[in-house]
Amino acid sequence: MIETVSLEIHDHLIKICRASFQKGKASIHLARRELSSKDDKAISDQIAVLLKELEISQKKIFLNIPRHLVFARFLRLPSVNDNEIRSMVSMEAVRHVPHTAEEMTTDYRIIEKSADGYSNVLLVMVQSNIIGRLISIAKDAGLDVEKAAFGSESLFGWYAFALHEKSQAPDEQPAVLITVDRDYIDIDVIEDGKLVFTRALSYGPQNPFEGVEAAGEIERTIAIYKKAAKMNVGRIYISGAENKVNDIQSPFLGKTEALSLEAISQTKDIEIKGLIDVDLSEASFVELIGLALKFNMLKINLLPEKIRETRNLRLLKKSLSKTAILLIAASFIVFTAMAKAIYDKSRYMAVL
Repeated sequence: MIETVSLEIHDHLIKICRASFQKGKASIHLARRELSSKDDKAISDQIAVLLKELEISQKKIFLNIPRHLVFARFLRLPSVNDNEIRSMVSMEAVRHVPHTAEEMTTDYRIIEKSADGYSNVLLVMVQSNIIGRLISIAKDAGLDVEKAAFGSESLFGWYAFALHEKSQAPDEQPAVLITVDRDYIDIDVIEDGKLVFTRALSYGPQNPFEGVEAAGEIERTIAIYKKAAKMNVGRIYISGAENKVNDIQSPFLGKTEALSLEAISQTKDIEIKGLIDVDLSEASFVELIGLALKFNMLKINLLPEKIRETRNLRLLKKSLSKTAILLIAASFIVFTAMAKAIYDKSRYMAVL
């Protein structure tokens, strides 16, 4: 059985998904709690309490970084060489944000390498102070962040599990994925099984969520993609907080343009083992579920380079230690066999 834990930290709440996967069946425990304080230590303490309530003992977790906290850009680079692409991405990163390279944590995903010598690449960046704070909060709660995932990839992971894990044929045209939460909407476009477009809409006290306006923004987003890609979209899948999903669905009714909007339960084909302070009509766990169940397919990792280097060094030392132990064991076996052969030969010669 595989067990994973994913965590999302907002300014006003925390969300946790504990997922188990065994023999092709998935089950989840979900928890959500409003923050009693914006003090980082207090947030860590609340996370620790929630982990205890969920009976989570493992320390390694996946952290989800929502799309609206992240800068993302799709690039077309004139190379198919991995080392050259890495260098080009480093140069492109500083061109697109008003921050220095040291102020940003960056990662990328190669989407496709073309026969014409070009590569399509997804570049993702987050301010280092933002990701550093979230990791510090998790660490003070006794956790070890193994991956800091890009929310749009987590949404893609949910789509892969909910709609294509069970032999459903892939969408022939680009599919639009939408997850709706209280404070934000994430929008992905998937083409030929690849994430090719992403956008976020965020809401707050000065910009409250309105279903009609949100539906209009989603339509504009689809229009932007269609114009840039010069192709139509197929199905539009929407999931997340059920009440918000309904608010967005209603304005789509009666549209003259044939847009196929399909609402999907965020817990489709998943057994819910427990809910703590969770009302699925008001909260989206789509990205946390996608991250917990399909973490292996998510390539972007927004952990700072120093943390990744330290972890890789630790893994290397552990691997070398195992190799050394195996070599010692093998040497001992060979030595024992040789010693026995010499002893047996000595006995045989003594008899003669």
